[in-house]
Amino acid sequence: MLAITVGAVSHVDYKKNGPKEHYPSAFSRHGSGPNYVIKPDLVHYGGSCSMDLTHVAGIRSVNGLASAENLGTSFAAPLVSRTLAQIYHQITPTPSPVLARALLTHHARDPRTRSRVPDGDENFFGFGLPASVPYCLECTPHTSTLVFDDVLRPGYFLEWNDFPYPPSLHRGGKYFGEIWMTVAFRPARGARWGTEYCETHIDAHLGVYRGQKSRETGIVTTKFVGLVPPEHKNVGLLYESYQVEKLRKWAPVRTYYGNLGEKGERGDRWRLKLQLLTRHGIEDEEAFKPQPFSLIITVSDSEKKVRVYDEMAQIVRNRFQAQNLTLRAGARMRIKQ
Repeated sequence: MLAITVGAVSHVDYKKNGPKEHYPSAFSRHGSGPNYVIKPDLVHYGGSCSMDLTHVAGIRSVNGLASAENLGTSFAAPLVSRTLAQIYHQITPTPSPVLARALLTHHARDPRTRSRVPDGDENFFGFGLPASVPYCLECTPHTSTLVFDDVLRPGYFLEWNDFPYPPSLHRGGKYFGEIWMTVAFRPARGARWGTEYCETHIDAHLGVYRGQKSRETGIVTTKFVGLVPPEHKNVGLLYESYQVEKLRKWAPVRTYYGNLGEKGERGDRWRLKLQLLTRHGIEDEEAFKPQPFSLIITVSDSEKKVRVYDEMAQIVRNRFQAQNLTLRAGARMRIKQ
């Protein structure tokens, strides 16, 4: 459940008798995992072959003698491990495994389209192919990423009732932009519970308050509307409120995505809420332990016109206590001609 499993995708195109480029390699296993958890978590290039094994195209590497070429998920996994190792090395002090996993997952994308992995394909691609360092640790002028590293206790919740949003993406009473979130944590685990192995679940909501007028009384009430829903819901299997409460198929990593579209979404102010749910109730002794978690939120202007980073950085600096992730300084070398 806590392992990062890696699938392989093809780096070549077999048009007649094999996978296309960027599609799952014929030998790569697919999920889902225990309790319908998304497996593999991520994918990378691991070579390819035709379905009848008459043609093999491997990943080039080196061995003790010279160059080598072979295929397998054992070639894809080290590529993901390299990115994870670079995340551990670049951030100082060294991040927790939960934060490192969240950063590794947050900017992963479908290798075919460079966008989100569509519903139904996650059992083959997981959350996608991870972005390399430094791209997974930096913001562009049109994006801003907030990282929360905290703990939750049963019976309590964390709430940001006026979540900062770039003023330039709020026009005519409507909000615009693109938002994605990643929640990662190491759930409390109980071996004696069998399929109910994971004991805790973190529920996240990000959306806006809207005024709603009653047709009967004319009274205006405030209603919360979520605008960043969970991805890969797999209705009837995972993430639905009924499943969370009754079937309890919880996962240690989840992603959310919302595109507010060209017409935008109306709302008054933004609200972020995180709540810890326990499988056997807070009266259980084990459930009283605090649950560490990492939450990453990125707000982006899909049209790449608004300087989202500058606006959100100014709001956060003026209103809240925050600090940048500290990265190691890169060594610069100048070669004399």
